[in-house]
This record gives sequence, C-alpha cells and structure tokens, in this order.
Amino acid sequence: MKKLLVLALLFFSQSVIADFTSASVAYENEDYAQAYTEFKQLAIIGNKRAQYNLAIMHLRGQGVAKDLTDAYAWVKLSQTTERPKYYRTMKRIEERLSVDELKLAEDKANTLQSNYGEGQIYTSLSPILQADMDDKNSEDDYSLEIVKRGQPQWPVKLR
Repeated sequence: MKKLLVLALLFFSQSVIADFTSASVAYENEDYAQAYTEFKQLAIIGNKRAQYNLAIMHLRGQGVAKDLTDAYAWVKLSQTTERPKYYRTMKRIEERLSVDELKLAEDKANTLQSNYGEGQIYTSLSPILQADMDDKNSEDDYSLEIVKRGQPQWPVKLR
C-alpha cells in the first residue's frame, strides 16, 4: 500500500515540489494566507511536511486563528518514522491541552485521518478495475470499440 502511495507521489513530484517551494516562499514573505492555502492543498494529498507546517501555523496563529486542537490534529496526521521531530512536537502540544481539549483534538485528528490519511489517499488514487465497474448481471462483452474515420468533410471554400 505504501509503495503505491510513494509511486503516486513520485508521479506528481514535479508539481508537488514546485507548489511546496511556492508555499515556502509565501511563508518566508509572511504571506501566511497564501502559504496556508498552498500547504493545505499539499497536505490533503498526503504531503507530511505540509501537514506538519499546517500544524505549526495553527500553533502560531499564522494565516489562520491560533488553535492548539487543530495544531494537534494536523501534527498527528503528519506522523512518520522518518521525522521523529513531528512526534516530539505532537507530545509538546498534547501537554498544553486540557482533558476536554485533548478529546476534541483527537476527534479532529480522526476526522483528518479519515479524510486525508494514507488509507483515504490510497483509495482515491488507486486505479479502478474495469471488472469492478462492469454490471455483474450483464453478459461479458470484451470487444473493442473502434472509431472509423472517413475522409473529412471540408467546406466548399476550403476544397
């Protein structure tokens, strides 16, 4: 499953890199609204660094209202073994939350996971097999549909 996700992300890597760079430049120029928008577009297709950056922007109130529960939810979604810093950040945010806030943050994290987690991305990017789309009650018809091209019908002035 992870291999398919990596392949899909590599397929789109050129545009992702450009967008991440653009988002980073917007952030450095303190255009937080633009940076937030671009990071979010990347975050919803599974970019872990963008998810982490959204968490930090929620934590600091940059381009969005300061909200520790949203920060916790995004940083929890960004968890990856390759970046232990993300886990440490999540734990520090968790320490700042009350019991009720932590419950709300966990609910938000679960919502993000169901909408933008690896399982959802895998489902949305996976190819749909033709056999799954076919009506199970119909006869199997695996013939090609051929397009036959004749001579073009040119207007009289162009002949």
